[in-house]
Amino acid sequence: MPGEFFDIHCHILPGLDEGAATTDEALRMIDVAESDGVAGIVATPHVIRGVYDNSRETIRHATALLKTSRGGYPIYPGAEIRISRDLLDTAGRQCLPLLNDKTHLLIELPALGIPSMDTLELILKNLRAQDVVPLFAHPERNAAFLRDISLMKRLSRSGACFQATAMSITNHFGEGVRRKVFEMIRQGLIHVVASDAHDPRNRPPVLSAAFAAVAAEFGKLRAEELFCKTPLNIINGQGIS
Repeated sequence: MPGEFFDIHCHILPGLDEGAATTDEALRMIDVAESDGVAGIVATPHVIRGVYDNSRETIRHATALLKTSRGGYPIYPGAEIRISRDLLDTAGRQCLPLLNDKTHLLIELPALGIPSMDTLELILKNLRAQDVVPLFAHPERNAAFLRDISLMKRLSRSGACFQATAMSITNHFGEGVRRKVFEMIRQGLIHVVASDAHDPRNRPPVLSAAFAAVAAEFGKLRAEELFCKTPLNIINGQGIS
């Protein structure tokens, strides 16, 4: 199904984090994605203070260079930002590396837990006050959400959205994670699926296998929402249904 998917979480910018190491590797990732039917990619290098201090300007520049190297294949700037209490205290909306510079902010939580719910809800409130839509990455790989899915429901009521990883659906991270992500989809807690790719082979930007699995379980229309329509809406700065 060439040209149907849009990948809004991909570590494809060379040398900015533990994703693609070189431009050649990034170009191979684009080849893999395009062959799989991915029509556009949002580049989302990590932003972790003191580890990956990538700025909005650095990411924009690297995105433009890679897009030029690949002859204009659609690549959009973004980031995966590690959660911090002062997410908006140190930099206002105009400085945040939003997905395609629009409305959604991809946020990463610590894998083994989450801050207190009161802290998270305060962060969400501050983001929404500046018309930023918080989008949490891979909740199915977070220990707190695996223990208690109701935490996601509470955050969703506070304006959060959630992005699952395609390889969680295809059992790369284990059967327990696969069962949990299907339960999250079943309960309407997953709004978009992305690759979270880091390289062209071990964690590639491939979505078709996960799309087929979701379509078989929930129907083609639901799969199209998660893999095609909603990610394109995010790229265009539109809402998530």
